[in-house]
Amino acid sequence: MSIPTPPPLHMQLSHAIKAGDLLTLRGLLRNHSDWLRLLGVDQVVDLPYGVACDGKWEIFELLLSHGFGRRNGRLSGKLIAGICNANVSESEMLSRVDDLLMRGADAGPPNPGLNLAAIRGYVSVVERLVNAGADVDDLAYDGFSALQNVAWRSRISGNMDNRR
Repeated sequence: MSIPTPPPLHMQLSHAIKAGDLLTLRGLLRNHSDWLRLLGVDQVVDLPYGVACDGKWEIFELLLSHGFGRRNGRLSGKLIAGICNANVSESEMLSRVDDLLMRGADAGPPNPGLNLAAIRGYVSVVERLVNAGADVDDLAYDGFSALQNVAWRSRISGNMDNRR
């Protein structure tokens, strides 16, 4: 009788992440120090992106501490989009985006995080991303730029106190 082989590392990591099983996740990361060689570059970024979208911050930080989320040596801007996709308040989103930018995340184009924040009307996050190099002319899925979305959102909400 042969011993069954364990599922591929990506599948094991995905199951532990989905279950929120930090103990198993820590063990997998500790026991597979060569995970970067075993996983594709996209998986190294996509795993923490998905975790950020789900708002699983402890797992997100654990993955980043083990080198996940990096592309060409720096944190991927896709992680910012993951944070902007999470169901969080404007202040929490700004804090988490600031943290990633201070760690060297790339805010430059393409970065759908800018449009995601704009569609929500999170002016402070949009301003921070623009100041960090995000492309203000990049169009969202609705065909409008981030600045158009922020302006429209401010207009319909009557929130004009964000003007300077």
